[in-house]
Amino acid sequence: MNKITRLAGMLTMATLLLTGCDNAKKETNVEYIIVQMSNGDNWSIVDKNGKEVVKEEYPPESQFSHISINDGVFWVKQEDKWQLFSISQPKKPLLDEEFQWVTDFNCGRAVVSNPNQPIRIIDAKGKVVARLTKEVRACSVFLNSGYATFMTQGNKYGVINKNGEVVLRAEYDFIYYINKDFITVRKNSDDTRLQIINFKGQRMGEIDEDKYNFISVDEDGHILVADKNNDVGPFIILDKRGKKQFELRKSVWRWGASYRDGYLIFGNEDSKFGVADDKGEILIRTKYSSMQTLGQGYFAAMKNGKWGIVDAQDETIVDFDFTNAADYKVGELFLMQDGSSWSLIDKDGKEVIGFDNCVLSTQTDFYVKYVDVDRLTDGIIKAIEDLEQPLSAAQLAKKHNLSLDDYHYRSSAVLSMDINDDMMSGNCTRYYNRSLAEERTHTEKVDDGWFTTTKTISDGYHWSAAVPQTTTASLTLNSETGVDIAMLRKAVTDRLRSNHKYENGDFIRNVNFGKQGVQVETALEWNTEYISIRISYFIKGQAAPSQSMIDEAESDTAVAVW
Repeated sequence: MNKITRLAGMLTMATLLLTGCDNAKKETNVEYIIVQMSNGDNWSIVDKNGKEVVKEEYPPESQFSHISINDGVFWVKQEDKWQLFSISQPKKPLLDEEFQWVTDFNCGRAVVSNPNQPIRIIDAKGKVVARLTKEVRACSVFLNSGYATFMTQGNKYGVINKNGEVVLRAEYDFIYYINKDFITVRKNSDDTRLQIINFKGQRMGEIDEDKYNFISVDEDGHILVADKNNDVGPFIILDKRGKKQFELRKSVWRWGASYRDGYLIFGNEDSKFGVADDKGEILIRTKYSSMQTLGQGYFAAMKNGKWGIVDAQDETIVDFDFTNAADYKVGELFLMQDGSSWSLIDKDGKEVIGFDNCVLSTQTDFYVKYVDVDRLTDGIIKAIEDLEQPLSAAQLAKKHNLSLDDYHYRSSAVLSMDINDDMMSGNCTRYYNRSLAEERTHTEKVDDGWFTTTKTISDGYHWSAAVPQTTTASLTLNSETGVDIAMLRKAVTDRLRSNHKYENGDFIRNVNFGKQGVQVETALEWNTEYISIRISYFIKGQAAPSQSMIDEAESDTAVAVW
């Protein structure tokens, strides 16, 4: 699978979670928020009544998940690891184990993983509910429907329930949304129709993407789409079989929308926003410069550059005096910002408690992954051993499908490299003792009737008999890989020592170059994110690479994929 396809696969996982975001990551109503009472203080926790129930417990640099409304548990990240806490036990982690990747708790479940360990599903007590197999490459946060999407090592998507049982086999290139009654999927990446299927994989309907742009689905099964050929056209609502229910004629879909709890926020041609119900009836005309739903018929709205709160009848609940508003409620209170400080405001517009800072959104992962350090080590070792093989110009050209025209008078080649689905990527440069491509000629005698002369005739360019002198490479870890570089360094060096002689910081081995033996010396330099590699080939009769050769190679762009 090529790089673009792999990237598309990972983006699809994010697409699923973004389109299902209202069901997965945002609570329309929370019972606790994490705050700093004064800027720079340790973080505290305030409950839905505005009471500070945990005082200055977590260092300022900490990161947090939301506090689960049903279970009262939450994640705290310190020193790059997540630990599980609860409101009933806020000072001591519920588990001794820490995790590299975690999702928020939803439906009493979270997904966790650590490098070199398969993905696990845990309950709100930290008990392991299921261990997914090593064939599962990634798993999403659980949705309110009680399901999560997983992706296999072969980049296919399926669905599991909260016990980790597969309810939809991984046979799909894309999964966009999981409702309690149906799933929207794409069987193949070249299919222009999104299939609407049930949990047995049976087709219920479809969304024609030549006709519609798929946007989102609410918990009640309303599918929000837009006319693909009309960027000022209205929003269109489909049912769970893909049949058109109604369209909101005064809406303009390019401004985006939020559809939740039976209410649709929409914009018009003047970038003003209003609210309609799930039958298409307009409840609030398009009058606000921005809006966001808080659930239960309440909306944060902006007017004249200030935020306030209105209800579904457009009655003002909180005056338009604030610079920002959260997109959820805290119990029956509204979380509002005024300048640099925040407050919880009641329905009478009165401040219940104020503080300097708060955690507005979760800082956990949309999905967690299984990072197989052994597999990544295998990829690095294979790359090094491939680089250690001395290839002639012709052998290099054949292996990497090089174009002869690109190498006239050039004595080096730059190659791009990918290891384990882009977990690590970079490039290498091979330096040779002479040009990789050379012109061949022959001589012919020409008789013009007066004189006989010898003329040199070009036979064109051919790959030369150049031999390698040095290879340099730089491999960079993908920022999302999450592998501890010290762990990776030990794994790689231990493997290299098993079939190399280690001397003065170099790994040395003998290889064959045709009928000739070659000594190869490999040196590695490790940084926090990358590995620098230098390999030297000691073949009789070679000269060291000149500075001009190195300068030429560094100015080249990549010409082939490793």
